[in-house]
Amino acid sequence: MKEITRILVFLISSSTVLFAQQSETLAVFLDANFEYDEVFVKRELNYLNYVLDRQNADVYLQIAKQETGKGGEKYALMLAGVQRWRSKTDTLHFFTEPQSSEQQQRSLLVEHIAKILLPYMLETPLREHISFQIKQGNAQQAAPEEDKWKNWVFNLGGIWMADGESSYRNREFGIKATANRVTEQSKFFLSNRYYNEKSVFIFGDESEFTNFKRSYSTYGRYVHSLAPNWSLGGNFSVSSSTFNNYDWRIRLQPAIEYSLYPYEEASTRQLSLYYKIGPVHNNYADTTLLGKTEETVLQHSFDAVYRIFRDWGELSLHLYSNQYLHQPNYVSLTLGTVGNWNITKGLNFELGGYFSYVGDRINVPQSSISREDLLLQTRLVDSSFNYFTYVGINYRFGSKVNNIVNSRFDGYDLNISTSF
Repeated sequence: MKEITRILVFLISSSTVLFAQQSETLAVFLDANFEYDEVFVKRELNYLNYVLDRQNADVYLQIAKQETGKGGEKYALMLAGVQRWRSKTDTLHFFTEPQSSEQQQRSLLVEHIAKILLPYMLETPLREHISFQIKQGNAQQAAPEEDKWKNWVFNLGGIWMADGESSYRNREFGIKATANRVTEQSKFFLSNRYYNEKSVFIFGDESEFTNFKRSYSTYGRYVHSLAPNWSLGGNFSVSSSTFNNYDWRIRLQPAIEYSLYPYEEASTRQLSLYYKIGPVHNNYADTTLLGKTEETVLQHSFDAVYRIFRDWGELSLHLYSNQYLHQPNYVSLTLGTVGNWNITKGLNFELGGYFSYVGDRINVPQSSISREDLLLQTRLVDSSFNYFTYVGINYRFGSKVNNIVNSRFDGYDLNISTSF
């Protein structure tokens, strides 16, 4: 009995010491809406406790980022207290330059995470180990640097890809050029893209099937800040696509948008309504099911988007409709959602997908589609609906903290992705 008592006393005292050691620092739950170098953050800020569940944290730190007009990034760090600081919230913003390297970007992220956590670390025993400097600025604020590009940003790019095996070979080629200019009052974007793909399938009898895909597009968008919650602008495009049965397609559509929340809050919440209307001229590669080789029609569409990013998770809802006014029965409707809910400690529920009623495909070719075209999806086919959905649940248990960093055997996977 005495031996059991000694063991219980030892376990209780060990737990007390462990709790005291963990309470000497700050327990942080990090959540970001983008991929970041988690190993680097933990290595640089190794005096923090990184907990695996929000309910075990002292503070909950959300990190979001948006692309700026000049091609850099705007980061938003949003902190909410969880336990003794439950009523406290803080927000910190910073920007990165478009020419910033990955090392510079992640170093700035670490620096600003430390800044927003500093007031909370000062209320823990960590304050005995903290020293900092405040750089004194000039009495007279420096004049802003003159921008010789006048807020214009340009991008040029190209790509060539090849892959294959004994029964298959594929070649892809694409080029792109974009230009955009973003100011407080207006936004302009112009994009040109060309894409060409050739695939050859070789069968056992040495016969071959060749598949071609070609597309070209020029797209432009202009937006003007009409009022704090209103924007006015328009879209135009010229495109060609073998898949969509267009030799040429030209669209010109004025548009208007209303945002219920201020645009500055788009990184945390958004509720906006978007409407556009205008003429569309289609010149078809093949005669359509309606017997048309070319036509000019009037098209309008409506978008409604709701997004929130909170400590319990994320939720977005999207409603989209499109209609041709010359034939009102040619209409499509899409409803989509994405949700991520942190139910309780370690238990997460995910739900997402969309469903579309498709009734506006005026460009479906009249000619029959071969089995190869259907299997390889080289040509558009008529359909009354399409959908995609997923449901997932994940439960994590075990250690409450994940401070240890071990990069052994990492970095050997070759991941190649393109924007074409």
